[in-house]
Amino acid sequence: MTVYDIAAKLPPIDVLRDRCKALAVLECIVDGAEPHYAYTRAWGDDEAALMNNGTGDEWAVVFTADGAFIRAFAHESAMTPYRDPDHELWPGLLDGIPSAFRPLLDDIVDQYVQFAEDYYEIEVNRKAIEHIVAHRPLTDVVVQALNPDVTAAGLHEEITAIGYPLAAAA
Repeated sequence: MTVYDIAAKLPPIDVLRDRCKALAVLECIVDGAEPHYAYTRAWGDDEAALMNNGTGDEWAVVFTADGAFIRAFAHESAMTPYRDPDHELWPGLLDGIPSAFRPLLDDIVDQYVQFAEDYYEIEVNRKAIEHIVAHRPLTDVVVQALNPDVTAAGLHEEITAIGYPLAAAA
């Protein structure tokens, strides 16, 4: 099954948005502690539905004025960037993405910096955010650049559940 086959089976955007919201509400009710599904109406200027199964698979649907953008990651896929040591994306993976959705790929760091500074009313370390967005292994230096009161070891359980790589202990 290709991405085109899957896209053809998706409902209209308004129905998809409502279903994503319903999944998030169900998760809040059934398992509010660590939900697999979440929904936020404050994804920059957009809204987003998120899924994380805790074992390395995840997806996000960003609902914009231009349509919906879906990004999925299956950690065991042949297309995973972890198949090679440089963590390069699959050749051609981003080809053909409409220009309206390019900022969702190119400005993830800027969007988070703006979100964190507005929401938490703090200055954040852009280099640390770039490190994490690039999905490089988490270290104490990176963690403490964002929050000096937290360590990578202290986040081990949460980070492992998310499926994010941790640096080997020194």
